Amino acid sequence: MVNPLSRNRLFPQSLLVLAALLVLCLAGNYFVLRLITGFDYLFGSITVMLVLGLFGTAWGFLAALLASSWTIVLFGHPYAMIWLCGEALFVGLLIRRGAVKSIVLYDALYWPLLGAPLVWLLHRHVLHTPPGDTLAVLLMHWINGMTNAVMASLLLTFFSRSGEESYPLRISASIPIQTLMFNLLMAFAALPALVVMILSTKSLIMRDQIKSMLALLFFDLLALGVSVVASRRLTAPLRSLSKATIDLPERLMREKISSWPASRITEIDQLIANFRNMSSALNNRFQEITYINETLELRVEERTRQLSEINSCLQKEIAERHATEGQLDHLMEELVHQVRFLQTLINAIPNPIFYKDINGRYQGCNRAFEEKWGFSREVIVGKTVYDLFPRQNADFFDKADQQLYAEGGVQVYETQLRYADNLLHSVIFYKAAYQDASGKTVGMVGTIIDISDRKNAETERDRLMIELRQKNKELEGIVYVASHDLRSPLVNVQGFSRRLAKSCAEIDSIISGLDIPAEEREKLRSILSSTIPKAIGYITGSIEKMDGLLNGLLRLSRLGRAAICFEQLDMRRIVASVVAAQAFQIESAGATVEVDDLAPCLADAVQMAQVFSNLIDNAIKYRSGERVLFVRVSSEEFPEGVRYCVEDNGIGIPADQQEKIWEIFSRLDPNGTPGEGLGLTMTRRIIDRLGGSIWVESEADSGSRFYIVMPKQPKLDV
Repeated sequence: MVNPLSRNRLFPQSLLVLAALLVLCLAGNYFVLRLITGFDYLFGSITVMLVLGLFGTAWGFLAALLASSWTIVLFGHPYAMIWLCGEALFVGLLIRRGAVKSIVLYDALYWPLLGAPLVWLLHRHVLHTPPGDTLAVLLMHWINGMTNAVMASLLLTFFSRSGEESYPLRISASIPIQTLMFNLLMAFAALPALVVMILSTKSLIMRDQIKSMLALLFFDLLALGVSVVASRRLTAPLRSLSKATIDLPERLMREKISSWPASRITEIDQLIANFRNMSSALNNRFQEITYINETLELRVEERTRQLSEINSCLQKEIAERHATEGQLDHLMEELVHQVRFLQTLINAIPNPIFYKDINGRYQGCNRAFEEKWGFSREVIVGKTVYDLFPRQNADFFDKADQQLYAEGGVQVYETQLRYADNLLHSVIFYKAAYQDASGKTVGMVGTIIDISDRKNAETERDRLMIELRQKNKELEGIVYVASHDLRSPLVNVQGFSRRLAKSCAEIDSIISGLDIPAEEREKLRSILSSTIPKAIGYITGSIEKMDGLLNGLLRLSRLGRAAICFEQLDMRRIVASVVAAQAFQIESAGATVEVDDLAPCLADAVQMAQVFSNLIDNAIKYRSGERVLFVRVSSEEFPEGVRYCVEDNGIGIPADQQEKIWEIFSRLDPNGTPGEGLGLTMTRRIIDRLGGSIWVESEADSGSRFYIVMPKQPKLDV
């Protein structure tokens, strides 16, 4: 193989060899031999292949360039340099990258793949050589190249290995027997055929010479194939033997080799038999050595185990002695550490904590307990409730403690205490009994949580709720009364407006019968037929708008008094009925409403129908004129409830308007869409009363998604 230490390195003697080979490259083509009539046989490629095998592709290409340069003088054109230099480059690259290092095989591949097509192309289409002459030149160069490759391979095969380190690159440091036999078979088959062809074709005409060269080329290719097959068949037993004997001692240590190659050649068969006998003898010897080694290892292991047991016993005795000596100190340090840690932990808790023994004597407490009662830990520890508190309080505490000792477990109760600040506090006691290792109750631990602030907050909340209910009731009454009182003037204004319109018509008919100048008649007619009716129209429109607002206020005021019936609702059926009721509006708008399989929820059927009716109606009102309206109602179920979504592709809601839409009388497009601006206000009020939540997600001109979260019926555990 290639010697990595000497790669790309030229020794003085290798420089001399390289220089001599380069001179021979040029001389081989300079002293050309005309062996066949009209054709020159070039020997320069023999030394080119030698340089390629000894010094690498770069030097081989340089040698080919130098050798083929003489063909310009010889043939009168430079085109021969192309296929001759290509031959060296092709063979060099395949030798460098291929697994098989055979110049003859790679050269035999070059000529049919690249060499012969190049010769034919250049001679026929560049030099315009007749087809017969072109074929003769092609065959001559093909035979010339393959024959020179065979001779170069033979020379490389028999190169002296003593100069191995003198060359930067070698095809192989040692020659495989298959390569040697292949080269010899090719030489013995091809070279004599070449000589016979040369001697027999000197006097033949061109056509007969071409036939002879074709026969020779066929014979060379046949010899190539036979040489490859014969060399592989003859050397197969040796290759198998070589693989079987790689790392032979190591393999014999792991396994017994049972398969050996067979050969019909006596010497090779004898060599295989010798290796078989040698491996059998080595295997027996290795088994003996292994047995002796295992026996020795068992004895050493047994003795080591005995010594280890003795040493372990000694170490154990020493360790037990040290452990016994240090156990008391360690336990005391650990106990002190645990006591300090527990005391620090309970001192960090803001709620009062205390613990007693079975006799009711305090064993300890935290800093919050000291601060609440105004006693120090030294005063508390060892005392009972009768030593620290008034008789009435002490009786209550002791009775609760005795009940906890008797029943065990956890005790929780609420009471009122007067701390050191002399204020009455509402508190909750949490106490638990604890047992020793045998399960006997030996004491209790407790904590006190002050809930005075929570109690005050609950009281204040109840007061505010009562006040809020009263205010809401008053507000609903005011709205109800105001809406009724305002309706009466509106009815009067509406009636007198109609009477005024009728009077204007009567005046117009009277004026038509009077003798009045035409200019004044036209002026009066304009006032009576245009100005006054237009003003009456504005008054009537305002009255209708005011009437709609009053009706909305009435509905909003009645909403708080409407009875609610909570039940498990089939939301698919409810929304389908809402869509059916609005079928005319949906069809008029050219819209599509899609209702998915909706999950049930816990709510009032009438109020939920009103919610979805308002949302779908809103989507129809605020649809986009650039696309067909599409509304989709879907749901998603969660452990805590059901979330419904009403999604549309309408005009959308800008981010700065998404909170204002819930306000009373608020509308996105007051002039372009009908309504009073109460739909979403009533929707949120309904959802709040039903214990749910509603919000919107939207962008301008991208549609809107209204989300509603409602509670659902809890599942009963079976």
